[in-house]
Amino acid sequence: MKKKITIKEIAKILMVSVSTVSKAMNDSPEISEKTKKKVKELAKFKDRLPEKFKYLAEAPKEDDDGNDAIVRFSRKHKEQYVVTEIKKKQTGWKAFYRSGKWQVEEK
Repeated sequence: MKKKITIKEIAKILMVSVSTVSKAMNDSPEISEKTKKKVKELAKFKDRLPEKFKYLAEAPKEDDDGNDAIVRFSRKHKEQYVVTEIKKKQTGWKAFYRSGKWQVEEK
């Protein structure tokens, strides 16, 4: 039997709070349409989560200053990484998934 994905796991993967996932699932006007779309898309597959995406649940959620982390993909290096931004400008903090674990690199 396949393990079902929980609201908590959806929140980890999308790097949002559990309450944000709950509000998005209930179509709250407090949540952006972009976030609602992501939550609902992932919720369609709540009965299974591909192994290749499980590492995203372990990604850092914020930097040392408390700035929210955002998952990005580098086409040049063909790898996913996490960055933080302030007013849509990167702070210089990055975390890369290498050798089976997340490694933080500071500017």
